[in-house]
Amino acid sequence: MVLHLPEAKGDGASNITTHQMLRVIYADQPSLHSPIFRDDSFDTSLTRSTVGNYLCGIYNDELYTNQITLRDLEKERDKLNSELKGIYTVLAKSGQISDINFLSSLIIDAEENRNTEFKKLSELKAGRNTSEHKNKDNSIEAQLRENLSKAKLEFLHSRNKLQKHEFEAADTERFISEIQLRLENLRDSTVVRSSFGKLNFHVCPACLSELKRPSDENSCGLCCQHLDADSANTQIIRMRNELAIQLKESTIILNEKIDQISKLKIEIPSLSKKLNQLESQYYLQANNWSSATEELIEASARKLGELDQEIKNLFEQQKLASTINGLRERLEELEIQIINLKSSIDKLSFVQDIRKKETYSIITENLTHLLKSDLPRQSEFENAKEISISFEDNQITVNGSRKFSESSTVVLRHLFHIAMLTASTQLSYMRLPRLLILDGIEDGGMELARSHRLQEIIVNETRKYECDYQLIFATSQISPQLDNEEFVVDRSYSEQEKSLSIY
Repeated sequence: MVLHLPEAKGDGASNITTHQMLRVIYADQPSLHSPIFRDDSFDTSLTRSTVGNYLCGIYNDELYTNQITLRDLEKERDKLNSELKGIYTVLAKSGQISDINFLSSLIIDAEENRNTEFKKLSELKAGRNTSEHKNKDNSIEAQLRENLSKAKLEFLHSRNKLQKHEFEAADTERFISEIQLRLENLRDSTVVRSSFGKLNFHVCPACLSELKRPSDENSCGLCCQHLDADSANTQIIRMRNELAIQLKESTIILNEKIDQISKLKIEIPSLSKKLNQLESQYYLQANNWSSATEELIEASARKLGELDQEIKNLFEQQKLASTINGLRERLEELEIQIINLKSSIDKLSFVQDIRKKETYSIITENLTHLLKSDLPRQSEFENAKEISISFEDNQITVNGSRKFSESSTVVLRHLFHIAMLTASTQLSYMRLPRLLILDGIEDGGMELARSHRLQEIIVNETRKYECDYQLIFATSQISPQLDNEEFVVDRSYSEQEKSLSIY
């Protein structure tokens, strides 16, 4: 930039612009009750705070960037935590392993078993006697029959449990719906009773015979039972509480049933697959005659196939475990980055707080001195001791007060800008360009003597500066002490001699 000022991010993704700085540099007439910033349609407290800190030299782009980066990293960390939590939940329900080291050892063991079984199969094939009489090995068939029976019983037991739980869950859902309907009816009953009050029956609703009148007004008009004043409400409350307890217990039971149904739905497909495999093996064994050696070869081949499938599944799990391990490593990296960023932010914030206190202290010290130079028209200005400046709220308080007469508000606004300009000449790190434009010196019905005094305060203060600066202020009633070529630019305007001469 021409002014050699660094870029600064403002509200959202936009940067602080020259327009935003000019809202402080230029104090215009319409912004009478805005002591710091010129009025703007699209204004936010965050923008005002950032602009104020930037001009005061408090804004640190590294700190702001770190804060934005920290926010993004924390979002990514939370997202990764959610992903890992979901994966672990699925793994817990499916019974899979997520430890990559343990899976590697399982793969090594499975491959060793496969090599052993392959060697065994090769030896069996090499030593097979083709002339051996084929007979049926009843021991293998008996073992297969036993395994098949167990698998079938296990499958049927799980399927029956699933059907039972589904039926009970459906029954519980209907029961919960009925309880909720009864609770709604009780609420309706309460509304009806409060609307109609006590109902008197003269005819029996069952047989339409005339009813005897109750002995007193506190007796039921139908059964003549003596009632307390609040007995009906008590009964309704009791029934409502009982139904609420039943609803809570039934909801807990339903959730338990749903969990059991989910587990069984995961378990039954694997049981069914196992049952089908055993049925196929038993069918082959029962309908084919083989020699003992061939039976051993077939058993070894099946074992080899099982080991191949096991190794394949373990490698698939290892891929998933590698993915999980990658997410864990990224999560650890994020945690380290977040810790380092927080440490850096704390250090930069500490330095910024020190600079902020120093800057605000000098500005308020300058403003206190300037306010005391004003004519004795505002008691807070005369006895100014505690001044608070808030760019965020766009307000200045003097001795705890922020509401003054309109003329005093004008004085406060202009003298604050002068105090800030003075501070920029005292603090090298301030970014306020040594430029001010003050319009409407005598706004707010200010008396002439006070307006002249304000102009003289401004000139006397700026005469102390030992650096280049530019201050422009406009007034229609210039102080006689300043009405000379040293301070006045161009000529005075009047009704006869307007600012634009049109010929």
